[in-house]
Amino acid sequence: MKRAGLSKKLLTLGAIGLISCGLFFHITGCVSTNNKIIKGSWNYYKKTFMSQDGRIIDYDRNDVTTSEGQSYAMLRAAFIEDKETFDKTYTWSVNNLGRKEDNLFAWLWGKRKDNTWGVIDRNSASDADIDIAFALLLAGERWSNDKYIVDAINIIKDIWNLETKVINNQRVLMPGVVQTQNEIIPINPSYFAPYAFKVFAKYDQEHEWNSLVDSSYILLKQSSELTESGLPPNWFKIDSKSGRIYIDKEKQDSDFSYDAIRVFLRVYVDYLVFNDSRALKILKKSQFFKDRYFKTYRQIKFFTNFKQSGELRDTVENIGAIALLVPVFKTLSGKQNAYKIYKRKVVSNYNPKGYWDTSRNYYTQNLAWFGTWMYIYEQETKKHFNKLFK
Repeated sequence: MKRAGLSKKLLTLGAIGLISCGLFFHITGCVSTNNKIIKGSWNYYKKTFMSQDGRIIDYDRNDVTTSEGQSYAMLRAAFIEDKETFDKTYTWSVNNLGRKEDNLFAWLWGKRKDNTWGVIDRNSASDADIDIAFALLLAGERWSNDKYIVDAINIIKDIWNLETKVINNQRVLMPGVVQTQNEIIPINPSYFAPYAFKVFAKYDQEHEWNSLVDSSYILLKQSSELTESGLPPNWFKIDSKSGRIYIDKEKQDSDFSYDAIRVFLRVYVDYLVFNDSRALKILKKSQFFKDRYFKTYRQIKFFTNFKQSGELRDTVENIGAIALLVPVFKTLSGKQNAYKIYKRKVVSNYNPKGYWDTSRNYYTQNLAWFGTWMYIYEQETKKHFNKLFK
């Protein structure tokens, strides 16, 4: 999806210019600014957060690198067709995060207590492993690279063998390899990626990936029913013997915030590509945010961090979280409401230098970019994802 003919002058536009162009996006087809946001923010991200050899740096956490960060860079590079960056980030990940005993990735790399740099925690993170494998499949099909496909299949098989576990007759995604050995297991519902599991079923026919799709939707529904807000929590716990799930309502793990927001993106993609009715039921929970923005807060503040009770956790407007909800609102509530939020909250908080909100927050930049991408390129995303099934 190379975007030719984009003027370099657009990079210097102020927020007012960005908004005015975007104001007629759905009416006149004014897409140049939106395209420039996607490309400009990607270039800024590479320049700011990526080392020359492909390591993504989280400045807010003592310059650590996570497998999550590497996976986001690979996905973005595949979407925007930046093969050079894709190869850099993947090569760095294999060389520095690759676990010798399997095809998965250590989740945390950084400065150790002895002042050397390297892996700090060898446990895996299943969400990153899923995203890396999925990015490899996208890249392999897009650039006709069989090695990417082979690598992805090896990762996919190890995700099944090492990061899933049968509990109470259903196979459940674990957060990492280590947690499969626990009796009480913390589960992050934002790791569930039904669309990816459906794609994995094509490339790994030895395993019943649709059973993981089923358990993901069952647990998303059950965990949401545990909260008074009706929203999925950041984390819940499952008893590996009985299968009982529960949350501690007094702890922030039961909140809906920075982790759980990704549930809506992952489920949105499944609905966009596969039209799964179970996805729609989860997406409708986003009415919680729309009610508060358009009614309770009267379109002034858009908050996304809530206690399980439905009370505000804080009054921080997280631009990345808001951006992830925009394509969901576009699907459920129509273009007008989605566009109001996109213009007032996402575009207005984009700095023409290439970042949203604050310049060195790696997580916000990723969430805002993915939300913006899905909002602008909804149909193109669907088309490229469908290519994985040809």
